[in-house]
Amino acid sequence: LVWQVEQGVHRIEFLERELRLERATRETAKSTEEDRVERVKRSHAAAMAATHSFLDDERLAFAEERTRLEGCIRANLAAFHALQHDDVPSLIDRPPPPPPRVDR
Repeated sequence: LVWQVEQGVHRIEFLERELRLERATRETAKSTEEDRVERVKRSHAAAMAATHSFLDDERLAFAEERTRLEGCIRANLAAFHALQHDDVPSLIDRPPPPPPRVDR
């Protein structure tokens, strides 16, 4: 009977060690999974920040280009209106350009 009790105690101790090991393994796996999720979140946040920064730069470049082009359009319209009211000789009245020179 004493031997059976000792065997039972050893079995309980073994099972308790196995349970502690299983709990530690699960905690490590849970911690590893949480770390992985946190890394993914940080990576996603960094990618989003980079994307937003790129888009902000593109918007700024687009606005600058639009402003420049609008200025060109206004200047062209002003020149066109000025030409309409001036007595500018037509291109037909001009003599043809001289032929190009060919060096031999």
